[in-house]
Amino acid sequence: EGNVRTCMRKIDERHVNVMETLSQGVIEFKEEIKATNKHQGKNLSLLIADYPQVQSALDRFFSDRIGTSFLVRQHICLREMQVDDTYIGLINRETDLYEVVRDACSTARHLCELVYGDAPETEILGCRDRSLSIPHIPSHIFYMLVELIKNSLRAVLENYRDKGVDDVYEMPPIVITVADSRNNEDVCIKISDQGGGIRHKNLRHVWSYMYTTVKTDVRKHSFDERGMEDALPPMAGFGFGLPISRLYARYFGGDLQLVSMEGYGMDAYLHIGRLPHTRSEPKQPGRPGRRPGRRRVDGEETKEDEGGQPF
Repeated sequence: EGNVRTCMRKIDERHVNVMETLSQGVIEFKEEIKATNKHQGKNLSLLIADYPQVQSALDRFFSDRIGTSFLVRQHICLREMQVDDTYIGLINRETDLYEVVRDACSTARHLCELVYGDAPETEILGCRDRSLSIPHIPSHIFYMLVELIKNSLRAVLENYRDKGVDDVYEMPPIVITVADSRNNEDVCIKISDQGGGIRHKNLRHVWSYMYTTVKTDVRKHSFDERGMEDALPPMAGFGFGLPISRLYARYFGGDLQLVSMEGYGMDAYLHIGRLPHTRSEPKQPGRPGRRPGRRRVDGEETKEDEGGQPF
């Protein structure tokens, strides 16, 4: 058992920089396209329509990677001593959304300050009942939130500096609204900014690994997707943040949507699905006039529950 855990830890460490390596490969691929001059007169960032095979291949690769990485790290964590009994491996049965959002805001602002020298304020709304919690993987929520918040911070900074406003206290804050209730099937977090938004015709391109809105090179700091909180992600420039975040959200039953108001700002809606085993699924009503009992299936007698389903 010890050898298996050691082997899995080595596999995890060996592949920790895969995302950064692939993103660098995509950047070099785009530079090669630019150098060949085969697409004169076209915006390089919009060439993704000419290479759909790259998008589909990376989607499949990263979807598989999310699942494999989760299984490996879950195996490692389950066999290590855990101080907090609310955790089952990577899953926290009582994930405090307010704490995760607050930590994500702090990390994103810190990164923005390192790159730009300053950062706009953030404001958290909702989470009135601090006792509310959901079963989920905190590091995954943290990763998605940091990606969305730092995008908003960068957009607001660049938008208002272009207007001649340099004081961050004169810039509107990034507003994070958490809609959570014990009766909600899922949790929705909205990140709103006044960073100018993007053109509607370009909105579909933001999910591509080959598209970025970065005007200058701010690809600083290597990142470690293993610990999420332990390493700083790049501020921007790789083009992987949004598509990877959407894959994380969808893999665990949620989703990520963007609504842009060109000239004003952007709203990002992050839907977080509660893990299925924690939901109380309603029982299906049985057939009228029948009682739970036994019936024959393929010649064998099976027992039925109240919903008329064999078990």
